[in-house]
Amino acid sequence: CIDLNRFSPVSPALREEKRAELGYTPEDFVVIFCGRIAPDKGIHQLLEAMLEIPDPSIKLLIVGSPFFGAAATDPFMQSLKEKGLALGNRIQFTGYLPNQLLREYYGAADLSCVPSLCQEAAGLVAIEAMACGLPVAATRSGGMPEYLAGSESVLVDQGEGLVSRLAQAITQLKAAPERRARMSALGLET
Repeated sequence: CIDLNRFSPVSPALREEKRAELGYTPEDFVVIFCGRIAPDKGIHQLLEAMLEIPDPSIKLLIVGSPFFGAAATDPFMQSLKEKGLALGNRIQFTGYLPNQLLREYYGAADLSCVPSLCQEAAGLVAIEAMACGLPVAATRSGGMPEYLAGSESVLVDQGEGLVSRLAQAITQLKAAPERRARMSALGLET
């Protein structure tokens, strides 16, 4: 359901180049959210989780916009940006990006987070991330457990306590490079 010629791991050189372009250092741990910016995608919960994480090297890269193929904004997006000010340089919003550029952004990240609050039918962004060799942390929703099976992706339960569970998953994965490498290899195989 995705184009593996478009979504695949980037070279180490391209990874370093993109990270530098985005202002990240080699010590930074970059969590990417890619998708439509809407309440049902759980991005506000992920932002709240980032506010719970005191580690200044954990950064959030938000790729997407409220409307498919548009750079427009809406009140929800504005509220996210306002709340994100508390994170300072730990958060970046790219706005909408064409599909052919996403590989470079996945390649610059260390973890993809898919915190959907709805019953996500397929979660193509999780599959894109896996195809790019990126470990995935996602909510246990809809078809996500099935699509992520075999990749050792971290699945967190929705509902009460989600913010803390996301924060814990992110910090635990940052501290486990060997586990992330295994998740990456298994995701590619899957």
